[in-house]
Amino acid sequence: MAFLQAGRGEGPFWGDGRQAMLNVPPAVLWLIAVLAAAHALRVFMPPAIGNTILHLFAFVPQHVAQIHGLGWTTLAAVSSFLAYMFVQLDATGVAVECLLLLAFGSVVARRFGTWRFLAIFAGGGIAGALLYVATAWNSPAGLVGAGGGVTAVMLSAIRATWMRQTRPTTHPPELAGVLSPQVLVTVVLWMGLSFIFPASVVLPTGVGTALIWQQSLAGIAVGLALSELFDRMMPKIDLSRH
Repeated sequence: MAFLQAGRGEGPFWGDGRQAMLNVPPAVLWLIAVLAAAHALRVFMPPAIGNTILHLFAFVPQHVAQIHGLGWTTLAAVSSFLAYMFVQLDATGVAVECLLLLAFGSVVARRFGTWRFLAIFAGGGIAGALLYVATAWNSPAGLVGAGGGVTAVMLSAIRATWMRQTRPTTHPPELAGVLSPQVLVTVVLWMGLSFIFPASVVLPTGVGTALIWQQSLAGIAVGLALSELFDRMMPKIDLSRH
């Protein structure tokens, strides 16, 4: 697991020299804490308030389709492009996402730094919402959870992790190619799971289920694209000269 690897050197992609669990970057721990705290806060509120928050901040294409003028409903619909990532229906969903962030987020945060890690996470979630509204226009089914962001982080980490088995000529090592076997296998398996297991969605009458493949597909695209962009922006050390 990424969070069990020791740090190396200094800087955003070398780690900070701490060991084992203490080597988890603060950005990852804070994001996990916010996701867990947001769910706990909603759950422990009076049911009426908790349900209001759930319906208000879930990403609902129908709310976006009905935007007109400025007001609280418009503000809620616009903010839900990001806010829905911090709304969960149950503790299981929060636990799975937090574990995935712990395992894969550490690799991404150490390699790219805090703000790029957060940009990949947020970008995956926003892209998931955009694809969802584009393919389910005017749907009353509300999307919740950080699946798109977690998927983006996971794909970024897969590209960075697999190349560590080679003998790189630069540090940090080159990312695995977008069409490399390890990336393609991950994409196929993850998309397959998206079409097999339905996710919970918020409905006007309660809770239902749907195949939310849009989150996975958008997260994959954003994770691959932003990891490539950010890697090109990072300085590299030529190891062949040492």
